Amino acid sequence: MVSLPVSKHSLCPQVEPLIPTAHARLSTTLDTYLSSDDGERWAIESLSLAVRIPTQIFDDFGLPGEDPRWEIMLDMHEFLRKRFPLVHRKLTVHKVNQYGLVYIWRGSDDSLKPLVLTAHMDVVPVNPETRCEWRQPPFSGFYDGNSIWGRGSADDKAMLVGTMSAVELLLQKSYEPRRSVVLAYGYDEERGGRNGARSIGQFLVNLYGQNGAAMLIDEGGQYFIHDDIVMAVPNVAEKGAMNVQIEVATPGGHSSVPPVHTGIGYLSRIVAALEDNSFPASLKRDSTYFRSLRCEAAYDDSYSDELRGYLARASVDDAALVEAEKALRRLDEDLFRAFAGTTQAVDVISGGIKNNALPERAHAIVNHRIAEDSSVAETAAHYAHVLAPLAMKLNLTLDSFGKMYGGEDPANGHITVSTIRRGLNPAPVTPTEGSGAWEVLSGTILSSLGTSVRAELSGKRIVVAPGIMIANSDTKWYRRLTKNIFRYGHIGKTDRNGMHTTNEAIKAEGYIEGIRFYARLILNVDESDLL
Repeated sequence: MVSLPVSKHSLCPQVEPLIPTAHARLSTTLDTYLSSDDGERWAIESLSLAVRIPTQIFDDFGLPGEDPRWEIMLDMHEFLRKRFPLVHRKLTVHKVNQYGLVYIWRGSDDSLKPLVLTAHMDVVPVNPETRCEWRQPPFSGFYDGNSIWGRGSADDKAMLVGTMSAVELLLQKSYEPRRSVVLAYGYDEERGGRNGARSIGQFLVNLYGQNGAAMLIDEGGQYFIHDDIVMAVPNVAEKGAMNVQIEVATPGGHSSVPPVHTGIGYLSRIVAALEDNSFPASLKRDSTYFRSLRCEAAYDDSYSDELRGYLARASVDDAALVEAEKALRRLDEDLFRAFAGTTQAVDVISGGIKNNALPERAHAIVNHRIAEDSSVAETAAHYAHVLAPLAMKLNLTLDSFGKMYGGEDPANGHITVSTIRRGLNPAPVTPTEGSGAWEVLSGTILSSLGTSVRAELSGKRIVVAPGIMIANSDTKWYRRLTKNIFRYGHIGKTDRNGMHTTNEAIKAEGYIEGIRFYARLILNVDESDLL
């Protein structure tokens, strides 16, 4: 085994487990109930019933209040009202922009900033052509003694029902918080949250002011088990996103007299040029990705001795940083680029309508996930850098985000590069060093996993490491509300199956562990003087 040049704690500082003290008996009572047959049955049935409501949303939905397909969300509202009666009796409920839900559990001390727990009610659609591939019907909520099956069971109804369940159970025990607790549930996260979380975020900023919340938890990170280590990774950073449309316009005509390159031919050259000149990716010691790797490698023996040594020295040794990057690329080049740089994926291409007619328009859509140290502007500039020389070579004019480049008149055609909606810059990185919010969150994770009744967690060392989310979440709409945004669902990596595809399911044990965590977090945040 490698001998690290510095201590594990200096590479990956850990806090002490945080256990409720003023409400220790209450915390123990809730844990006991959730591990009982009655508690497990109630929790499992709650999620199962929620999954049965097909809150699918499609990209062609119209505006809320105008398109009746949104009204399935009202069925979810009614389910929550009936299933969690104390929440609806004791908390103030606001409907935001038709179908968004905000529950405010007002604390006794208004000077304390609230804790905000978020989730989303919507789910991605089930492809009708794949229904026969599901082991259980996709909206059955079937429980097989191990897992709850169905679309949304893992993404994101376990967090929706889990946070609601935690509050309901605390209310059953007559708990009254000092610090307000806010539950915020969007309804279109799977299409970007522009109707749900965006409106909720503005509602909460109007209510509490900018930076008016103590901390916010949303979906994202998870924990995973390697031998004797449990590594929990709350995401403190999130990559940006940008969808770019490329259009090539060329003269039409009969295919019997074609030019050397049709519009589709030009588009193929453009796509090839972009893929041949992908965005650079490198391991940077000031990145969240590096911090996460260094932290995990300090404790996780599944990393090779060679890589652990490189990562341990890389904070001060440039040569070790280079060697660490080489080792990571050898392990998984695509994964490295996904975490370390801006990615591009040509996901949609179209052109032509008839087999004997030259295409007048050809299109491609490119999806980008933008590195945390980059920006929408830098991503846009890359297009001109790559495509302007190509346009000149092919005698095409180029409009790249409003700037003109390219060939001479008469040009062979015209390229237009533009964004589909506005791009999203990477999120500000949530502070961890010297952060009371990070200390409370990580301490709660440590105590929750450390006292779990799950056999697979028993006797293992629990470690918390900061991570970066390479997908996007509703948290982009809450950036003004608090600097302490954590994307963490407190679920095991092997607890979920089939997210966004067939056979979505979640292990009941993992989901119930999440309820324990949310209840304990509410208690710890309420007792803490760190926020």
